[in-house]
Amino acid sequence: ISFRDHMAAVSFGMVLRSSAIFYYRKTADFRSTISFVNYWRAKRSLNVAIVASVREMDGKLLIREQLPLTTFGVVNYQPRIDRSEFEGSVEIEVFCNENMVIPYAAIMGVYETANSISTVHSYARAYSRFEVEEGRTISSGREGCWSLRDTDDVDSFCVFHNGPRSVAAQSPTLRIRNSEGNIHEVCFDLGPLSPYQSVKLRPKDHFGGLAAFLNGQLGDASINLTLGEGFTRMLVGNERCGGTDFQVTHSNFDYSDHRTDHLDERQGAFMCAPSCGITDKRVVIYPDASQGRYMMSCGNDIVSFASGELVTRKTGSAQETFEFRRDDGPFPSRLVTGLIVPNDGDLIDNECSLGVITPLQPKKRFWWGVCSADDKRASKLIVHDLPDVFGGILNNSTIELSLYSSTGNKPLKRVLDKSDLGVLDKGVDFADLFSEAPSFLNGDFGYFTMFSDYGGLSAYTLFNNRRGSHALEHGF
Repeated sequence: ISFRDHMAAVSFGMVLRSSAIFYYRKTADFRSTISFVNYWRAKRSLNVAIVASVREMDGKLLIREQLPLTTFGVVNYQPRIDRSEFEGSVEIEVFCNENMVIPYAAIMGVYETANSISTVHSYARAYSRFEVEEGRTISSGREGCWSLRDTDDVDSFCVFHNGPRSVAAQSPTLRIRNSEGNIHEVCFDLGPLSPYQSVKLRPKDHFGGLAAFLNGQLGDASINLTLGEGFTRMLVGNERCGGTDFQVTHSNFDYSDHRTDHLDERQGAFMCAPSCGITDKRVVIYPDASQGRYMMSCGNDIVSFASGELVTRKTGSAQETFEFRRDDGPFPSRLVTGLIVPNDGDLIDNECSLGVITPLQPKKRFWWGVCSADDKRASKLIVHDLPDVFGGILNNSTIELSLYSSTGNKPLKRVLDKSDLGVLDKGVDFADLFSEAPSFLNGDFGYFTMFSDYGGLSAYTLFNNRRGSHALEHGF
């Protein structure tokens, strides 16, 4: 799994189809939205066709339809399912007669309950026939970077989605670690998987003393899986019994099991934790790292740790930059981290999977992400620079913002400059960035795009609902 090849886009071959599969649930108090903007047009002037396939949890096809897409349009997909409750999956496939380069469709899933809001970008997908025939697949391996918050009334879970090929019965091993480093492993039987079947798994069902084992502290889990021509990435999260509170992110490879490439000697990595205007955030370093001994520093605060250790560190109210080094060899190209955003009261904390920035990371001039500006859920744009890697934004650099809506009207536009970065690190409401945003978005999800010639900025959306639930997600 070469980061260099990934950045050079040489790992994927010819890409005339990209896709994403999401968990989808509908009840009177649970709303799922699959959301995307026509970034294919905005970014590379490509014309694409979009097909949505809605399936039961067992993989049975329920709905298949082509989704209309305009030049400026945002699609907020909620399939017309003729029943009051539904649980299954939605697959979005994107087809083009030109090479799209990346087979992962940049799509968002937004989950809203009576109390919470949570977001996740594309995680799972079914491979294209080109990829299967050319051997460009990862359908077997160990997925980790999965945080557990189990209590008497909160359950952790994962959801994985099989691809188009059946899979024989298997016996995965679920590995659970608590904050003290104690590990519990359980092997269980998983029956045959049908094509496109989705499986929701709760660790509590396989480890009866899980809440006591975690003892009110953060834990983590990993699991080995084999899928039928599907990517192993999972939806992972925690849910309050009764479904009133629901928080998700995505898993990542256990890099002690999946090998990745490494940096040159003496090179390290950085992570910026934006202010978000929220105190008591925590950086989490997942234990599923390439084997080695590491050091994380922020100012005079230095933490040493080894792969296999779950590390959390509280951040201040201001933006903080963390530097990472390895003590016993070259640093891996990937080290998976996250940012935990506390929610009000006893709501489950939000967690956003991030990662570190290394010298291998190319500059990125164009960003886009989901947003909203209404009474139910406001959102903020968060932007920060990382001069340790990219040199720092120039005084004369501009930041060009556009706001897209589901109405298909021409986007609103605004230009910012370097002096605006201080407030953007805390986050600025889209209603303040664009005074017309509430009426322009009309109570629906929209998208922003951000362009800067500098290329060293990072962009996020922070959602806030009326119950005090936050959802942080990085842009594409």
